[in-house]
Amino acid sequence: MLHHNASAAATGRARVYENQLRERSQANDSLWRASVETLQSLDRVHKLGRTRYALENAMLAFAVIAILCVVVESELIWTDIQRDDWLLSAEELSNSSARVAQQPPMFSTAFQALKCVLSASTLALVVALVLRYHVLVFLRIYLLGRFLRNWLGFDSSSYTVQLIGAFHRVDVLSIWFTIKYAFQKFPFLSTTLALLVDWILTSAALNFVERGTNDRLTNINEAVWLTIVTMTSVGYGEVAPRTLGGKLTIVFGAIVGGTIFTCLLRVVLIDALLVTPQEKIVLDVVYFHEFIRKQKEAAAFLIQQTWKYHRDQQNQDSKYKHRVYGAAEAFRLLRFTQPSSSFASLNSSSAVVASSSLTNATSKQLEHLQGQMKLRRAQSMHTLHVTTQLFRNIAETSSE
Repeated sequence: MLHHNASAAATGRARVYENQLRERSQANDSLWRASVETLQSLDRVHKLGRTRYALENAMLAFAVIAILCVVVESELIWTDIQRDDWLLSAEELSNSSARVAQQPPMFSTAFQALKCVLSASTLALVVALVLRYHVLVFLRIYLLGRFLRNWLGFDSSSYTVQLIGAFHRVDVLSIWFTIKYAFQKFPFLSTTLALLVDWILTSAALNFVERGTNDRLTNINEAVWLTIVTMTSVGYGEVAPRTLGGKLTIVFGAIVGGTIFTCLLRVVLIDALLVTPQEKIVLDVVYFHEFIRKQKEAAAFLIQQTWKYHRDQQNQDSKYKHRVYGAAEAFRLLRFTQPSSSFASLNSSSAVVASSSLTNATSKQLEHLQGQMKLRRAQSMHTLHVTTQLFRNIAETSSE
């Protein structure tokens, strides 16, 4: 019945609002036109915001595809360079040219230059220099923050959130605010994903800048291993970057990864050791009983030393006098170490609850007895009325 009345009232309000809007639209005054233009502009902003968020998500997808393509291309190029039958060594080229014709003296510089260009080490160095600039593709990962913002719901539909943020001077659409919100809402998942992204990007970038110039980093596996041992501050030392770009990459990745790894330990370890409110109550009880035990022991020791001092009171140089003073001071100081009154408040609250429950039970029992007394009184009055009426009938019958 109540639900039916509420739905009928809502339908009535909707009909009233519809009639008011129809009247305002028929009037078509300046205020109505301004309101319509404002609503249309807000709708356009809302649609543009949705389009922007869709484009940002698509840009992130294309950025990830571009990064994967660059990594695969680099691996394929280095695989082709490392084939033995793909390059001509400088010694074989020099011997072949000497067999064909005698090398003229004037062409010795040209042959030396050709030898240098076609050598495997020079070709690898040139390829390394060219591929090193491909590491700039990893800068497109900044789009991940925008995707995270859109995925968490900070879009144009949340006008209330943006309005409150504007009042409090908080940039709701900033990447930093989005990261803080993600770590607050999903601490373990956010920390794990951030560590994984930093690990992958640092390993791939290190492989780009060190490949071809560092003979210890010949594949992506060694770059991943170097990144792991550096982030975890182990540092075995068997592999180390040589170029300036590699050093800067590993230092930046290690700082970020070490910070994230510390946050992960904090989330997993410290949060697991946090005491729940129920455990806090139990620990307060344990501390309280330990304090009572120490207080009893201190009181017993003070009484013991006082009795010994009283028994040895005839001796002027009694050693128990100082012991009594020390025991009394220890007992006085022990009173200041009394734990928090959580257990006492718990006892008092339980006593209050018990007394209140007892009072409630007593009042209910009293109400029950009063009800029974009223019922019996009503029954007695009814019986008395019936008996009186019976006597009157008998008296009337006997008089007739």
